Amino acid sequence: MTGESPVPLVVITSKVWGVVFDEEAAEYVLSIIEADTAEVELPYQRTVPLAPTYRILFRVTNPDTEQDADVRMRVFLDRDVVYDQEATLRNASLQYSHAYH
Repeated sequence: MTGESPVPLVVITSKVWGVVFDEEAAEYVLSIIEADTAEVELPYQRTVPLAPTYRILFRVTNPDTEQDADVRMRVFLDRDVVYDQEATLRNASLQYSHAYH
């Protein structure tokens, strides 16, 4: 992740997650079962092995309600870019998730 943020960002990384049906919302939602959470400053880089679950989720959040963070999140798989998104975040997130089966 690169960009600029006047406040720390929260990064969640998970290999143990699934999709469940939320009856109240009447839609499928992503449910994180186990995750690592870190408060980070930009730039930030993390390498995660896919085995044994072959699932990955990365979420970066600016929890601040008053200040913007300009964030670019890129996800690489074997040197190939599989996700590249830029956004201005305020009390908002960018997320990438994929199951490789």
